[in-house]
Amino acid sequence: GGGDGAGGGKVKATTGIVGLEVVPNAREVLDELYTRTLADVRSLIPEGVAYRTAVEAFTQYRLDVVRRLDSIEAIEDEIGVGQVEELIEQAKDELELIPQYAEWREWEEPFIKPEDDDHSDLRDLDEFDVDGKADPTHFR
Repeated sequence: GGGDGAGGGKVKATTGIVGLEVVPNAREVLDELYTRTLADVRSLIPEGVAYRTAVEAFTQYRLDVVRRLDSIEAIEDEIGVGQVEELIEQAKDELELIPQYAEWREWEEPFIKPEDDDHSDLRDLDEFDVDGKADPTHFR
């Protein structure tokens, strides 16, 4: 490391958390991470999916707080889940999770199963089955 921390605002010396470095420009970092999170979740996850709704809500809230409040302490107090460095870690995790979630396409679960299950008998009642081939009562 370099620099003696000379500059405007007071920067805390340590986060008190092993392995978690102090981020002097945490506000800028969070602003960028949250902006990217919103862009990613909106481009990768369809509207109306619960995951997207949740991510949009808490990310937008945190972004607003970061932009509205000047001091790191005020931001930490307002959001109330830890230090800005922890918020940064959470935001990075979320950014990694969004494309994974998009790949898993969790929201499609109910719709993608039918063609590859073994319960073909459940479709015997299919109204489009006009020829009756799938109907077990036709033993010819």
